Amino acid sequence: MKWRIFTYLYEGIACLLIAVSCWDMWFTTNDLQSSAQLSLIKQTLERGVDESYLRLQEDYVDRKRDVQKQGNSRVGLEYLKRLADLDSLVNGVLQPIDDLKDALEQLPTRDQLAVKRLMIDQENAYHLKEKLDRFVDQLQENYKDLSLPTLDKFAEGTQHNPLFKGEPDKDFAHLYFDGANPVLASALLSQKQRIALIYANAVSKKLGWGDITRSFNRFHRVEAGVKAETTMVQEGEVYRCDLFISQYQSLEGLRLFQNNRRVRHFYGKKEVKFKTKEPGKKLWEARFTYRQNGKDTTITHQVGYQVLKKIP
Repeated sequence: MKWRIFTYLYEGIACLLIAVSCWDMWFTTNDLQSSAQLSLIKQTLERGVDESYLRLQEDYVDRKRDVQKQGNSRVGLEYLKRLADLDSLVNGVLQPIDDLKDALEQLPTRDQLAVKRLMIDQENAYHLKEKLDRFVDQLQENYKDLSLPTLDKFAEGTQHNPLFKGEPDKDFAHLYFDGANPVLASALLSQKQRIALIYANAVSKKLGWGDITRSFNRFHRVEAGVKAETTMVQEGEVYRCDLFISQYQSLEGLRLFQNNRRVRHFYGKKEVKFKTKEPGKKLWEARFTYRQNGKDTTITHQVGYQVLKKIP
């Protein structure tokens, strides 16, 4: 596959669809309809991100089962570690983007200046470019034995992009976020997540491991919960807790949240950790949302813990 051509085509198609919706929103009077069209594109891109991430998880589960069937050999366990390392690399870019999308959702729908402050003035777009560039470099370095094609960096400006030939040069931050409203900016961020996952799934397939078979145990009972290392933590130390949910493969649109911050799970599990501050009894909310048998479901846990005063 010509990865450079693929990347440019994918970016071009996604950006064209988004641009058409924005043109309609900016230059027509039917704001509600135009905004709804852009929101639909945003949802479609986000669904693509979720589906790609789920495929990566399913590959890991299937291959782990294969390794177990073959006796958990040293080679097999090393192979699984490479897959787990790949997931860690992916989460290193997906989670910061999820955080930015959460911040964008708090802004007024048409506030372009607020997007500029968040993404350009506060330099979040520049930090994101560094993370995305490092992600591509690490994929190429960590999996160079797989004879991967050259994976192009995908947080670029207009300078080397043939789609913008003859146009004034713009860096990544200004090309994507200067003049964007929050819905558009969020859609563009989802597009970056989608490309990162396309790369990661390509690496996963290159790794390979014999024959992969899939079987899912589907039944209606779903259990979701939390398990903390301890309920008492000294001030300034790190609090840790695991979120977990059963039957995650069969749950459409499954999302996990720490308070109102989305966290991406792996194999139905996610470790939550944060540094504690003031002493006292505290609460945080663990939330699981999904759709099963046509019904939207939310499971919420109020998790209590206590921060002990630091002893001098």
